[in-house]
Order: sequence, then structure tokens, then C-alpha cells
Amino acid sequence: MLFGAGLVRDTLAARHERGARFLVQPASEERPPGHDTLFVVRADGRLEPVTEAREAAWAEGDTLVLLGPVPHESADTITSGTSPPL
Repeated sequence: MLFGAGLVRDTLAARHERGARFLVQPASEERPPGHDTLFVVRADGRLEPVTEAREAAWAEGDTLVLLGPVPHESADTITSGTSPPL
């Protein structure tokens, strides 16, 4: 299964809709807390998805495509149903 059982299409879409953002960073950098690795872009341009069966190992020069966590909502935002000002 692509990305693993916890990251099926509907879950990814809902997480993004609630504010989670994609991050692209060098694989050599520490992965931020709460981020899931979706793809490894190899130094030669090949794209390797992370699957339920295996976490893609990275090498020097590779790039990671990550999905971040949903930002925390304030209690006012949740109760009023409005979005905070931008």
C-alpha cells in the first residue's frame, strides 16, 4: 500500500484540507517532528514512494517529500467555526 495504511488518499486529502502542508527538503536534514515521508527523489531524479512494506532509505544528494502535521486550532476557532485572520 502506497504511504502505508494510515495515509490513504482520503486521509491525505483531509489532512491537507485541515492545514497540513507539503515540505520538500534535502534528505540529509533532520525530518521535522510530525512529518511523514511520502517520496524520496533520488539524486539522479528517480522518484521512490514510501510504501507500507518499506520505508525508502535515502542517500547523500536525495530529497524528501514530506507531509506535515495539521496545525493546532485555537479553542476560539473551534467553537466559533471561523478561521483566524491571515
